[in-house]
Amino acid sequence: MRGRVFVTTLFAAALAFSLPGSGANQASANDLRDERSLPMPLSSASATSTRPLASPSYFPWMHPDVRRAWGEGYVGQGTHLVIVDDFLPTFGRFSGNLDGTQREASHGAWVRDMARMLAPEARVRRVDFIYDSRRVRLPGARSVINLSYATLSPNPGERLSEARERSIVGHATLGRAVVVKAAGNFGHPILSPSPGGLYDILARDLAGARSVIFAGATEGHGTARSPTRLTDYSSYPGDDLRLQRRFVTVGVRTDLTELAGTSFAAPQISGYAAIIWSKFADASARDVVQRILRTARRDVIVDYDPFYHGRGQASLGRALAPDRIR
Repeated sequence: MRGRVFVTTLFAAALAFSLPGSGANQASANDLRDERSLPMPLSSASATSTRPLASPSYFPWMHPDVRRAWGEGYVGQGTHLVIVDDFLPTFGRFSGNLDGTQREASHGAWVRDMARMLAPEARVRRVDFIYDSRRVRLPGARSVINLSYATLSPNPGERLSEARERSIVGHATLGRAVVVKAAGNFGHPILSPSPGGLYDILARDLAGARSVIFAGATEGHGTARSPTRLTDYSSYPGDDLRLQRRFVTVGVRTDLTELAGTSFAAPQISGYAAIIWSKFADASARDVVQRILRTARRDVIVDYDPFYHGRGQASLGRALAPDRIR
């Protein structure tokens, strides 16, 4: 039996949800936090596009590099953010604060809003993973797919059954899109079984893909003078070299947003990818992924170890530094 689980962790643990009639569990990688007070989802939230935000607004939970990128004119223009998540919301509404206003929203809405606030000129497409199992079609050449959930199964060898997940793995394997996957909130190696004996088979199939990034959560945005630590809940690469090479962290400021979990690390990396692609418009998805991975910082993490931290903490400033990439 499979199901979806959010990679959100309100209490430093991943929440798993069994869906009636579904094999694997789809779970959100964060604390199941829900949607913002933007327009309410339609009866079917799948394949709904959202126009770019009117203007960027900086908030303290963001890394200072984001404001600098905006000042240089890189705001995600020409890119597409595809958010695959729960929008209706099937798993309830959750309280949070991204913009100075306390509100309740679905998990998917929080994830979407975080990504689009970082890349305000990106176009956003939302795909509700409960009601739309069709293959994900890319809305444009520069597409970033955000996966703040896991597909869990008691059988580590079970094949992905949904056309949606299989198509996403295909996009990442062939380098057609940047795919950002939340690492999970079990506080152990990503491909190890959960305390309940469940395996993330979506992470398994993405592990060696050309244009995937796994996003872990640190307690804050570290600096050389004030390094940060991996959160207690964040899953990590372990001894899998494929994952070590494709894993970065980013600060999840639960103290400011009340949102916890690697579900909220992933949309930050997705936003970074859109910003980077708005500067390097001719780059491939793999170029953007490699730029993020190769410029990650190790000096801003306490006791850096690739076993736990992969490539290090993502650095938008370093990734944007050159005039061109490739």
